[in-house]
Amino acid sequence: MNQEYAIKNFIKELRLIIDNQISIMLDFSSKCSSYSLKEQTAISLLQMTISNVCSIMQLSKGIAISKSFAIIDPISLIPLLRTIYERTYMFHNIFIEPETDIEKNILFNIWRIRGLNNRKNVENTPQKYKKKAERELTIIEELKREIDTFIEQINISEHAKSQIVKAYSNDSSMTEGYLFIYDESGKITRFERISFSKSPKFLLGEKLNKIYSLLSLNTHPSYLSVLQFKDMNENSINSFLKMIFEGIIIYNGIFFRDLCNIIPEGNVYLNELKNKGCTLFNKIEFE
Repeated sequence: MNQEYAIKNFIKELRLIIDNQISIMLDFSSKCSSYSLKEQTAISLLQMTISNVCSIMQLSKGIAISKSFAIIDPISLIPLLRTIYERTYMFHNIFIEPETDIEKNILFNIWRIRGLNNRKNVENTPQKYKKKAERELTIIEELKREIDTFIEQINISEHAKSQIVKAYSNDSSMTEGYLFIYDESGKITRFERISFSKSPKFLLGEKLNKIYSLLSLNTHPSYLSVLQFKDMNENSINSFLKMIFEGIIIYNGIFFRDLCNIIPEGNVYLNELKNKGCTLFNKIEFE
């Protein structure tokens, strides 16, 4: 199978997947008011992923830089692919990896605190947003107290407890993963930070543990990314596009599988999509 044919096949499959996910998302949305905050958040994350995928598909057709000249710039699509990857990993880390609901709640609250810290740390907040900022400061403190309550309900060492408190106490807005480490008796002894650069082995396995570094290489203004852009030709464009669409298939598949594991009737939605003839999507391990 040549690259051009593979790309067309990927796009065809993605269109089928996205159209079905949009139908499922609309069904989700009609029931959203009865869902928990975590489930509602999951649906919003699905909407964001669908938007990213559609943007990549549109941009992969080329962009007009003048009335008579258009180009396909696959490197400019890499940041969107990295965003999809990061969202997939964070969702997996918070909602799937932890062994208990309490651990999931701790990670969910830390993630929310880090997100709200983004606005908390903004200087010169416009007056019309002052009250909102004040409310969010109250929410942050409530989330911290909830975490303290959760900690008291689990078997955890003082060291691991202090690591959790440190994770939620600082003003960082950095999004990152965390891992609960147990000893032989089942006690949590460490609470380790997982950076995005270290995350692929937890999401994709050791064979793909360098994938995030590759995505970052082409996201940041590195000299190598300049060389790759300068040397771009039809073959390398197709090679980049094939890699991007392969990545979308994998990350979208993992994300949707994980989402269907936490929402009501998720297996029904997952089986519906798997049975729609999405052959590439079906290659994702769903068990």
